[in-house]
Amino acid sequence: MGLANANKGNYKEAKYHLNKALSSYLGAHEHSDILKTYLILGFVYDETGDHMNAKSYYNKALDLQLKINGKMNSATAELYYVLGNISIKLYEGDAAKNNYNEALNIRLKIYGEQDKKTADAYLGLAKAYYFLDDLENSKNYYKKTVQLYEELNGKDHPDTIKAIGMLNTVVGRIRLNEFISSIPSARVIRYPGCVIIIR
Repeated sequence: MGLANANKGNYKEAKYHLNKALSSYLGAHEHSDILKTYLILGFVYDETGDHMNAKSYYNKALDLQLKINGKMNSATAELYYVLGNISIKLYEGDAAKNNYNEALNIRLKIYGEQDKKTADAYLGLAKAYYFLDDLENSKNYYKKTVQLYEELNGKDHPDTIKAIGMLNTVVGRIRLNEFISSIPSARVIRYPGCVIIIR
């Protein structure tokens, strides 16, 4: 019932049935049904904008996933990647970086470099470093993402075009910072999407 309601977008009903299911699993610490329930609850809370609860359930799912299937597993990598996305939504840059890095390391070993999931993990790291204002690392990871997307999907693919756009944004910010640094005693006021320089 929980999954069926989640698939229909009936998130309130889904939460009720999923929490009821969890109660019935008491005592079964490493049960695959518990893992699935944690995953669905994480998804439901994420979809309803409650990212803290989503993070909590995804972390529970990750702990159980590691116990049941181990670290070197594609589903484990996917959980780290999802937790990276949740961390970005919660403005937790370091957590996002660590989660994306875990996802990347596992995906490199399972899929190799030339794979869409590996490219996506590079993209996650690019976003995390941008969020942390580490523009050089962000630029390097966006370059790697663009290179892989071009090789895997071609230059005209939407994923490639979007990654190129983000790379250009990072390069633009680096150049702006260099320009600001070149102005003696400049006072800078930053607003979202706007920079005011007072000399």
